[in-house]
Amino acid sequence: MIEQLLQSLGSIAWACFAIVALVLFRKQIASLLMRIRKGAGAEFDALPQPQKPSANDMLPKTKEPTTDLPFTITPTIRALEDVVRELPILASVTDPDAREKLLITLLARAFLIDEFERIDRAIFASQLDLLTKLNVTSGGLSREYVRRSFYEPVASRQAEQFKDYPFEFYLNFLVNFGLLEVSQGRVGLTNKGREYLVWRVANRKVPTRIG
Repeated sequence: MIEQLLQSLGSIAWACFAIVALVLFRKQIASLLMRIRKGAGAEFDALPQPQKPSANDMLPKTKEPTTDLPFTITPTIRALEDVVRELPILASVTDPDAREKLLITLLARAFLIDEFERIDRAIFASQLDLLTKLNVTSGGLSREYVRRSFYEPVASRQAEQFKDYPFEFYLNFLVNFGLLEVSQGRVGLTNKGREYLVWRVANRKVPTRIG
């Protein structure tokens, strides 16, 4: 019973941090979403994708965020603040420096979860297949193999959808989000890419059938 209660509190904690993060930084996130529209030096409109948030851009610039916030502090936000203050994981930490470090870690995790959710809403099925293939492939795959085996088959089947979405955009979506890295003509999975796959499994995400 106690274990189930702790699990429930943990789930509520992450949900609260994710909501607070989204409310605090919605303007920065909206601005970042526009920047992914540039791919391989060109702008495109057919399949806009979100851009990876920058930690420096997302963190508040003031030590007193409640005095100069770009939004209204609503009763719902105040209620969530009370929930956060009562979280067991924070209640056990009294040292101010340790508490601040823990809050930053929790907020960073909330950002990561939110970013994984954004990726999951936009990723193509073939891109997810590519990540899965790379996860069990030592040394990565060549760019040409990725093009022939993952991009071209789906681009051929869905010609209308992919007519304005070349291979560079297809690959850059994964690179810009930090899931893949490209070096000397080879494509490899990053640690973040592996964490994304683990997160999908842990949260029983249903694979998309698009693309």
